[in-house]
Amino acid sequence: MTQKKLVGSLQMDTPEGEAAYKVAKSAHDEMVSRGIYLPERPEFDAGQFVHDDGSPRMPNNLQDLNDYDLGELYFIVETYFSYVVGQFAEVSNEYTEAQEVFKFVAAKVRLGKEGKVQDKNDRQIADRRYVLANAKALELKCLYNLLSKVKDKLEADLKMISRSITLREQRLKTGGRVASIGARKKFSGHVRHPSEEPEHHMDEREEPEEESPKPRVRSRRPPRRRPPIKGKR
Repeated sequence: MTQKKLVGSLQMDTPEGEAAYKVAKSAHDEMVSRGIYLPERPEFDAGQFVHDDGSPRMPNNLQDLNDYDLGELYFIVETYFSYVVGQFAEVSNEYTEAQEVFKFVAAKVRLGKEGKVQDKNDRQIADRRYVLANAKALELKCLYNLLSKVKDKLEADLKMISRSITLREQRLKTGGRVASIGARKKFSGHVRHPSEEPEHHMDEREEPEEESPKPRVRSRRPPRRRPPIKGKR
């Protein structure tokens, strides 16, 4: 067997090679067999936060929403975002698969062409098998790009809602501390003015300072008068 015939016998035909690269679906089936599933498309009724097609609708100003509506909006956007991320992963796998199929088909088409290099390139590009494989890869690439933008937009919306929720939680905590301080002052019976000195409360372990004893001042007595000596006048 010549070298050329040996190489030709080792090559796959086009249908067999295309089938070998169909791995995206088999990978998904393997994941499902392990009990792991991609999120399904959520079914939301059209309303304040949902478009007619079921996609989330962001309000103009999150600050105008009450706590309940803000929580509902977060749930809707987060659920839809999870669904889009799953679809993005599937399209990414299909796009990778289509690229490999295209490279295989291009190689098979090129091997069957004869003539000069430029002529072979032209015949390859115009070949029906080449065009179909390339078109499938381009279609998935376009879908991949579109889903990427949708995913990025939903992720940005989700971060914005989360930030708004965090700010409200911080305001609630700050308000609770201020109210607690005000209540303690109210029940103490006296609200100290900022200009007043803080009162000193004696701790149980502290002992009152003893006053130093005052020095005793002795009063002066009048001089003693000596009694007269007898015999002298």
